[in-house]
Amino acid sequence: MAFQATEQIITDDPPDTPEEAILKYDVALADCDTDIFNLEQLLLKKREHRIRLASGREEACAAVACKESALKTARELLAPQQDAAHPPPPAQSGRQLTIVPTDAQPSSATPPTDPPAPEGGTAADSHISPDGPDSGPTGSPLDVGSELPDEVIVRGARMKQILTVMAQRPDADWGTGDVAALLGVSESDIAARRALRENLRNLARRGVLERVTVEGDFHTYYRPRMNWRFA
Repeated sequence: MAFQATEQIITDDPPDTPEEAILKYDVALADCDTDIFNLEQLLLKKREHRIRLASGREEACAAVACKESALKTARELLAPQQDAAHPPPPAQSGRQLTIVPTDAQPSSATPPTDPPAPEGGTAADSHISPDGPDSGPTGSPLDVGSELPDEVIVRGARMKQILTVMAQRPDADWGTGDVAALLGVSESDIAARRALRENLRNLARRGVLERVTVEGDFHTYYRPRMNWRFA
């Protein structure tokens, strides 16, 4: 019976005697033991590798959580400083109403000009470089300490577009280039840039925009007062 079993299992060179079958069984068992040992070693290495991977993942997750916590703390610390740097405009007593005239129209032949200066003064320069600062007349009533209107009616289509764009970020300081970029006015379109600056100056003179100057920066920036109504 043992001899027949050996012939069924070991078919390469069937043994002639039971003794030869025992030897072949011993060799086959030794090969199996070797394979099992090698597989167990490979499994052990895989498990150790997995442990290292899991540990590395936990460290990465901890780093991400620490980063998010630091960013949250920084935002909470900076929020009061930003609020203090951009305080809301003071409330005005009494209700005033003013109407902003129509838009300034771009013209390549005759650039728009500001209202004439008071007697004895000098007229504002209307030939401004497209990339230069937004300088404008300072003799309007709002520039000399008059109270700001509570509500301003805006009729010009271009001015409505400008205010709609700036209202997206009411706390930001807008330069002419910022507004021009969102309105699609290229730097090469000098006439359109000049008209845009003129509209910004008109809105500032009427109290719709607040002029903002930055120390060391020769450009003029504007901040919307959010006190207008389209008509």
